[in-house]
Amino acid sequence: MGELIPGGVGDNPLRPDAVAKGVGAAPYPADLMLPGLVHAVLVRADRPSAALVAVDATEALMFPGVHAVLTAADLPGSLGYGSARADRPVLAAGVVRHEGEPVAVLAADDPAVARRAAAAVRVDYRAAEAVLDSSAAEFGAPVHPDGNVIRALRVRRGPELPDVDWDVPARPVPGADVVVEQEFAIGRPASPAGPPAAVAIPTERGLDLITVSGWTRADRDQIALCLDLTPDQIRLVPAIAPGPPDPELSAGVLAGLLALRLNRPVRVSDRGGSRGAPSGPALRARYRHHAAADGTLVAVQARLWLDGGAYAGLTGDELARLCAVAAGPYRVGSVDLDAVAWRTNTAPPGTLRGFAAAAGCIAVEAQLDRVAAALGADPVQLRLRNALDATDPLPTGQLVTGVLPTAPLLATVAEAPLPGRRRATAAEDLPGGAVGTATSTTVRRGVGHAIGLTPLLPGEGQDHPATATVRLTDGVATISCDAAEHGQGFLTIAMQIVREVLGPAEVELVPADSDAPSAGPAAHSRLTWVAGGAVFTACTAIAAALCAELAEAQGVSADLFSVRGGRIRSYDGLLDIELVTVLAGRSIEQTATYHPPRTEVLDPAGQGVAFAGFGFAAHRAVVDVDVDLGSVRVVELVGSVDVGRVVNLTQLLAVLDGGSTSGLGLVLGDVATFPTTADTPGTSLADLFVAGQDGSWMGVKGVWDTPVGPAAAAIAAAIRAATGAAVTELPVRPWHLAGPERVAP
Repeated sequence: MGELIPGGVGDNPLRPDAVAKGVGAAPYPADLMLPGLVHAVLVRADRPSAALVAVDATEALMFPGVHAVLTAADLPGSLGYGSARADRPVLAAGVVRHEGEPVAVLAADDPAVARRAAAAVRVDYRAAEAVLDSSAAEFGAPVHPDGNVIRALRVRRGPELPDVDWDVPARPVPGADVVVEQEFAIGRPASPAGPPAAVAIPTERGLDLITVSGWTRADRDQIALCLDLTPDQIRLVPAIAPGPPDPELSAGVLAGLLALRLNRPVRVSDRGGSRGAPSGPALRARYRHHAAADGTLVAVQARLWLDGGAYAGLTGDELARLCAVAAGPYRVGSVDLDAVAWRTNTAPPGTLRGFAAAAGCIAVEAQLDRVAAALGADPVQLRLRNALDATDPLPTGQLVTGVLPTAPLLATVAEAPLPGRRRATAAEDLPGGAVGTATSTTVRRGVGHAIGLTPLLPGEGQDHPATATVRLTDGVATISCDAAEHGQGFLTIAMQIVREVLGPAEVELVPADSDAPSAGPAAHSRLTWVAGGAVFTACTAIAAALCAELAEAQGVSADLFSVRGGRIRSYDGLLDIELVTVLAGRSIEQTATYHPPRTEVLDPAGQGVAFAGFGFAAHRAVVDVDVDLGSVRVVELVGSVDVGRVVNLTQLLAVLDGGSTSGLGLVLGDVATFPTTADTPGTSLADLFVAGQDGSWMGVKGVWDTPVGPAAAAIAAAIRAATGAAVTELPVRPWHLAGPERVAP
């Protein structure tokens, strides 16, 4: 690529919002104050399943300054919304399907009065049977009129295997010498998403709505349907968020409804959260791995049950992602998967990075360790022996294109130097830290390795293109694109792309809203690849137009020129001028749309090219465990990650560290809190694998989701190595590890 362009691709400019966020000056929706602002509070159900008989607001309306209490009957448009199906109600209508479901909304002049008045709303319920776990969904009461099955997939690939009878002991299939079977229950820890919040402001066109959004246009359109408005009557501004967006849109709909009714700005701030505690694991998996004596993986059979909560959301998509990587990054002769996404009377899942693929990685990697133990083989060497290559299909039959880094990633972390032993006198080096009660005599160290792959971009035929407009005027470039930024780094990357191609002295990014060109969803490591591709394509279109002008003036072909860093150069180096010289004080603007590579829906046998690409990562974890107390300290987490072309190394390292922390949360977190810097040692990178991604601009790929599963799987493996406990139920609790109840591997 030649010399580094200052501020361009490969450089590390500061995020434009870094200082404001760092000093706490960037306001969240719950912080916004406006003249005449009305404060609204959601009334939520306190039980998982019930008929909703009546809502009595008589006492609540007697509080001074209370304007209204609204229920589902007050909604003027669609009662429901949803990413895949509009099956999730804004407010419960006739039935409550999970604890924490919104039942009513109350608006008052004072926030404290609003909270007290909301507590005075009386809700009359009639008890109903609750299905609290996917294991009960098959024969339990119907959770939803659409049925308890959100989606079912039967995935078969390779030589046909005997039908699985899960009720009899497993026996090796033909060609295999050993079979290893295990059940896993992998829970969903707290989502780092902030509490639902929205501010709605009446305008001449209809509404300005400020709310946390992961897909500005789609969220605007769904909210418009619920309010019986046209989409162009709403301008949705994606708000700064403390984490990824909550999938619940009720706050935005109800803030808008109240603002239109009262003709005043309204803020819905729900600091109580949108969810009750999950009652069962998000993934139940039962695996049988069959292997030959030389370590070759002959077959994988699995039953996979994914808990989607009460409403469909994106759980059907997640099931496909889980199936695609359900055998891990390994060569396997035959695969037979029975996968179902169930509805239960629990809250729909929040936004977690790469969750389904990560949960599957945890189970698969545990199975590989068990296969190695059954054969007396080294776990790392077993993985290397079976490492996927370009001719090996995934369970869904898809081939991973490009260079497959499975073996080099794993070898890199395995060969990294191990950390030194803990200091015998330093309490902070023991599990539980300085305030813990661990002693060095009961602490055991364990080392674990894992590798995994994660599908990138929405799949199964979902196009979701991104559009961006770039305008260049006298050394100033302006970018317009409604990408919802929640820490992925797109703001900086978009500006780097413009500097890389057009080299302006100044780059301005128009604040995103639903009036800007659509960037599509901020999900599945998508923005850098797809929205970045739109910005890159618009920039190259500007460069091409200016080259054509210069070529016409010179009487030569435009193919003789190239543009980089704001300079046009001829192939022979005799011409080298700045773009602004050709521009001559004019403005030029280009709008471009970027489509991701095409994919297809899985067929009845679960086969198809369902995803545009995959990200690979390997981790090695070192943990110390107090075997008496069951407390765990992650001493070190070393990663090696497939990252494609590096656009901004500083942001990349932060994203990888955050993904590894999410993985730690799957193993050691809980339903109430997300891991913080006090809980993780951070990730040290042994290496970055930078082979370019096929089908993307400049070979880039997103990495938001990639590290989560391998980090979690490596930590779980290290805990097994330290304790001898099975570690089949996550998150890990002290009683899983401590005392005589430890389970042998």
